[in-house]
Amino acid sequence: MTDIPIIFSAPMVRALLGGRKTMTRRLAWRVTSSFRAIGEVPPNGVAPTTWQSARPGDRLWVRETWQLHSVASDKATVVYAASINASWTEAHNQFPIALACGLRAPRPFQEGWRSPLHLPRWASRLTLTITGTKIERLQKISNTDAIAEGCGVNFDHENPERTRETFPAERFRDLWARLHGMDDWDANPEVVALTFTVHKHNIDTMIKTDAA
Repeated sequence: MTDIPIIFSAPMVRALLGGRKTMTRRLAWRVTSSFRAIGEVPPNGVAPTTWQSARPGDRLWVRETWQLHSVASDKATVVYAASINASWTEAHNQFPIALACGLRAPRPFQEGWRSPLHLPRWASRLTLTITGTKIERLQKISNTDAIAEGCGVNFDHENPERTRETFPAERFRDLWARLHGMDDWDANPEVVALTFTVHKHNIDTMIKTDAA
């Protein structure tokens, strides 16, 4: 079993929390420029990403946009951008101050919203257990997979005239283009499609529970 950090945007975090997302696609290959700095250029110009090594049973701990809200005598309070407009109980998690401090005491509001790259493992609130993987071309996504990606039909029951009458796969295409650009979609790269179950727990809390 391998633990892997994974970044999601705020809308995708809300889809995970809402039970609408049980699949994600990540690039299967890195290009030559990724290796120039360390002098390890593959002969064909690309190399597999770590996502090709992911297997069922591996765990993904979610990184998202965040900030440290406050530090009390025994708790550190973390707020997440994906939940900032929700209720206070949904918008924050509290962690033991000893765990949060580590070797450096946290500094609340020092930098405002912080990049998901800087979210520490102890502050992650979502863990995804991989149940399946496959490699395919990006544009091969089916409507079923697009729904699992969180791009289900957007039917407005109160205002039917506002319903988007597009197929889920088309909505996924639009989402990918917004995140990565239409040129990336047109390039139709190979991606690793990861299917997972969502656990609304910190990964280390889950590990302790499983070991008990």
